[in-house]
Amino acid sequence: MMTAVWTPPLTWLVDQLVTEQDLNEQVRDNLEFLYAGLVGYVLICDEKTLDTPGGTFSSGAWQTRDLTTIKSDVGGHAALAANQITLAAGTWRCRIQCPAYQVAKHQARLYSISDGLTLALGSSQRTATTVGTTVFSSIIGRFTLSTSKVLEVQHRCETSFSTYGFGYQAGLDTEVYTIAEFWKEA
Repeated sequence: MMTAVWTPPLTWLVDQLVTEQDLNEQVRDNLEFLYAGLVGYVLICDEKTLDTPGGTFSSGAWQTRDLTTIKSDVGGHAALAANQITLAAGTWRCRIQCPAYQVAKHQARLYSISDGLTLALGSSQRTATTVGTTVFSSIIGRFTLSTSKVLEVQHRCETSFSTYGFGYQAGLDTEVYTIAEFWKEA
């Protein structure tokens, strides 16, 4: 199966012959692209109650990020238990945002517990250790799972920060920290 790709609308000249096949191919391709987005989208977040900080971030080894809520699972491709995502087989794109507060250098990754390997590595970031700043490590990637796999979002840092290291609360509504999005391509 080919990956669905959006094709910008074609422009034809006034005297150019346009066949039914030309129009049908473009419509078919674009509908396949839109359909792929409708049947293969997963949104998982770390949600905590109002005024609850993100949690302690300990330096050194990779730390598992909290994941508490499946917000959307169009197509039934994911399950969530104990901060681990079970994701169905297929080719996937991901975008994951992981906040860190006052921990100096930090980086996140999407890790396959099933295979013991990194699927996508997040951006290298640095946040001040003396000024209250939150900086996100962004994981953006594409990977293929041959079978259903158990995955974790993991994060490591240079300097430990208790209570708030995984994110400082906003105190406005439900606190949302890690946000993980997945799109199934095939």
